[in-house]
Amino acid sequence: MSDHDLTTIGGRLKYAREAREESIEDCASRMPVLSSTWGVWEEVGIEVAPKSMRPTILRACARILDCTVEWLRDGIGEPPKKNPEANKARREAAEQRVFELFQNTDELLGTDFVTGTRH
Repeated sequence: MSDHDLTTIGGRLKYAREAREESIEDCASRMPVLSSTWGVWEEVGIEVAPKSMRPTILRACARILDCTVEWLRDGIGEPPKKNPEANKARREAAEQRVFELFQNTDELLGTDFVTGTRH
């Protein structure tokens, strides 16, 4: 893994993704968001996302990356360890939970998170 700025959410996102040996495309498809969106989150943080969506994004990213929201948001606790095989089943379950989380959020807000369009 390359050097990361673990003082930022974006740096921690990138660190955790690389610790899991995941590509940006893999993580983005599990959210589901565009790869370019995930890339922006790693570069500048989730602050570019609508404020109402930030808690949902943090929870979803933490599930996908098998880390805590507290570590991802604030850097508190242990960073994720590199061990992709041990986490395969957890990642598959997290993918399903994230999909359901965004479906529920879309229904509540009346928008499609991927496209940004209103229902």
